[in-house]
Amino acid sequence: MNFFRNMKLFNKILSLVMLSIVMLFLVGAVGYTYTSNMASSAKDMYENGFYPLESLSVIDSNTRGIRGDMFELMIIKDPVRNRELEDSINSRIEENSGGSEGAGSRPIRR
Repeated sequence: MNFFRNMKLFNKILSLVMLSIVMLFLVGAVGYTYTSNMASSAKDMYENGFYPLESLSVIDSNTRGIRGDMFELMIIKDPVRNRELEDSINSRIEENSGGSEGAGSRPIRR
């Protein structure tokens, strides 16, 4: 501390400015590092969080369409229209199951 008191005023101001510049670069580097980490985390969250929600939205939409087609299938007596509705239901079930044979992917039988 005695060393700092014996310095000239110009050297004191210069050393404080240099210290301020070093601290400014240090704060900038830490900020840049954490911003990069945050961007990486946001990208991961988007890829792992949004895509499943998007597919759930498609499944929900298809399920609502299937319900509407089934209701119409119960009411309509026209065999041509009934076949169109069955095809529509089967294609939506196939889209929901992702093309694989799994639970809930049974086609409607006549």
